[in-house]
Amino acid sequence: MPLSEHVILLDPYPRPIELIFSPEDKARLEQLGSVIWHDGSPAPDTLIEEHLLNTVAIIGQTLLPRERLECAPHLRMIAKRLMAYVSAWNAQAHPFNWSTKSEALVMAKCEAQATCFPAA
Repeated sequence: MPLSEHVILLDPYPRPIELIFSPEDKARLEQLGSVIWHDGSPAPDTLIEEHLLNTVAIIGQTLLPRERLECAPHLRMIAKRLMAYVSAWNAQAHPFNWSTKSEALVMAKCEAQATCFPAA
């Protein structure tokens, strides 16, 4: 993909762009591709999805569910890094230390909720 077709999507909400980028930084970023500047609120879904095909970078807190990642072939590195993180987290997750006391608390809550719903 030619550099001119690269899209950099900026969705920095809740921070304003001026807080993140100086005018010089903005100019440098614009040399890397077409920058979609969105400020003041979360970027609308339509704006994000319109540009996903050519997006090479997203700066901000844009939600990236699987459906969006599948429509953004140039964001594959993000997807790979995310899955590596999830795999590492799952491999090293700290187990919950169950005890008979904690199990009794869970069961008591379940039983209390069950009495709220009569059997069919």
